[in-house]
Amino acid sequence: MKITGVEQFVVAVPHIPPIQKHRPKDYIDRPIAIIKVHTDEGIYGLGEGGRGGQFDDAMDSWIGMNPMDLKWQDLGGALGQRSSILSARR
Repeated sequence: MKITGVEQFVVAVPHIPPIQKHRPKDYIDRPIAIIKVHTDEGIYGLGEGGRGGQFDDAMDSWIGMNPMDLKWQDLGGALGQRSSILSARR
């Protein structure tokens, strides 16, 4: 299995009201990056990098790699900080 493409979606998700009260622009200043990784087998995976991180500096280097061999610590970008897999589908 090889990665054939990566899409990035940067979204501004508001905090819950008690946090939003003290950080009114935080969700705009530090949006959340969501990625969708496509493979040559038709499988895709979704992940997020937390607030303020983006994957711009790492995405091109993932093309052609086996996603099962990647370690999140070595990927750079928001993934180098933290990530979580949301789902994978065929």
